[in-house]
Amino acid sequence: MDKIFQRAEDKNVAVRVVYQNDSKLYYDAAFTKEIEAKDMKNLFVKGVVLSVSGTLYAAKSYSEADGIVFANA
Repeated sequence: MDKIFQRAEDKNVAVRVVYQNDSKLYYDAAFTKEIEAKDMKNLFVKGVVLSVSGTLYAAKSYSEADGIVFANA
């Protein structure tokens, strides 16, 4: 059985919110820092939703090739 452990920064975090602009994902609503490929799996496994104009979309799947895919986004 594989295990994925939480880290100190994960304490009390229910879900992370990311933002989309021009088909790219960003850490913040101001679109100042694009999400790095190395962080995609961690975001998906520990819980992430996509916010587009105030509407939240659930993460549907993740793969190394495609990154995070969100439902209906």
